[in-house]
Amino acid sequence: MEELTIADLKPFLPGLEAALDDDEVSEVMVNAPGTVFVERRGRMAAVDAPDLTADAVSRAAVQIARPLGKDPLAEPIIDARLADGSRVAICGPPAAPTAAITIRRFGGRAFTVDELTASGSLPAAGGGGAAGGADGGGGRGGSRGAGSRRRRRRCTAGATC
Repeated sequence: MEELTIADLKPFLPGLEAALDDDEVSEVMVNAPGTVFVERRGRMAAVDAPDLTADAVSRAAVQIARPLGKDPLAEPIIDARLADGSRVAICGPPAAPTAAITIRRFGGRAFTVDELTASGSLPAAGGGGAAGGADGGGGRGGSRGAGSRRRRRRCTAGATC
């Protein structure tokens, strides 16, 4: 199985070379012939790609899938990972009227806890969640030893707990 990168996809996706070269583009979505969207810095934008006919998109799906050990003619829905970690999803007939291709690129930048908290991806400190342990309160959450099983048995037997 051959290792593909985003650079290897450019010859099969005419008119999308600039989007595939742009490091700020995190996703390229070929939804139908000539219907292409890119995500750049969290914003979606339509891209003009008149050379992406139905035949061109179908050929691109085959050329992308086969080196990854997949066959879009036999598998209408394909999800694969490229050598650089990017994800490629291909959906073709009969699952879709025409072939559609999505390329999701993952940024090479790591976010700090402060950035993730500010964006709402992580809860603020002190609000429970992963930082406080399995029970969210920093207490005795998660896996407990045999002692807690004995306490549970005593409590369910009517003893004062």
